Amino acid sequence: MSAKKNAQTLEFPDNRLLVALGGPHAEHFARLEQKLGVGIDIRGNLVAIGGKERERAGGILRALYTRLEAGESITLAEVDAEIRFTDSERVN
Repeated sequence: MSAKKNAQTLEFPDNRLLVALGGPHAEHFARLEQKLGVGIDIRGNLVAIGGKERERAGGILRALYTRLEAGESITLAEVDAEIRFTDSERVN
């Protein structure tokens, strides 16, 4: 799925961290697309997110990027945990 009009666009200043954010073979982005039904397109250091859950996906990406900036590593398990965390926030 690709991001279309009405997309939320995020800018990540460090391309090296953006690559880590996407994960090996962009599997972190793919997981967000799969679980949230969003489309993610990357152009340089800009990430466009389209779909009903674009705000939620953007929040997850910002949270994970902040962890990368702090020197932490991100795995698919952390991506799944952020998805679950934001899901529990919406229920309460």
